[in-house]
Amino acid sequence: MAMGVAGIIASPLGGRTSDAAAATHPAAPLARLMYNTAISGLLLPCSLLLFGWALHFKLHLAVILVAQFCIGAAACAYTPSLFGYLTAMKQQGAAAAAAGLHSTMFLASAVLVLVASAAASAMGVGAFFSLLAGLNLLSAAVAGQQIYRQVASSREAGSSMLPKLQQSSAVADDVADLHEDRGIGKAGSPAPVVLVVDVCK
Repeated sequence: MAMGVAGIIASPLGGRTSDAAAATHPAAPLARLMYNTAISGLLLPCSLLLFGWALHFKLHLAVILVAQFCIGAAACAYTPSLFGYLTAMKQQGAAAAAAGLHSTMFLASAVLVLVASAAASAMGVGAFFSLLAGLNLLSAAVAGQQIYRQVASSREAGSSMLPKLQQSSAVADDVADLHEDRGIGKAGSPAPVVLVVDVCK
């Protein structure tokens, strides 16, 4: 129940956050995952720790429900950005990519359920969820590094193109001034001469 309520709340917010990141950095497809990865990378490990140790020490049910809510919010905040990224990168095969991701998620869940009972019995519930929290934090850090590199490279590419765009704008202004001085384009004036300048080479 707690995770379902969290999904209803967090999914739309995660989608809007992902769209805002994509609009801010349109040249970096991975930027769509930027904010959602940060939110999930911080919230999910803490929630797993809280849930695991609450079960270990047999704390009040309210603590467990809060932990479940946070786990659901972290997962559902990240999922829309992941599907949005797949849709942007695999526009011709978005349905197949989404289906493959769904299958992978279900298979991973099945394996985790099989492993969890044995691992929790051997390690203890608190230690097992601490391991899961560490793995989640590590994966979020690796993903965040890749996202940061792509966003940084897109910014560098954009800044390197700025002088060329400014030069192109200046050339266009000069051509317009030249046409105006010679009366090109006015009634009774000679036909305009088209000047093409490729400044990007």
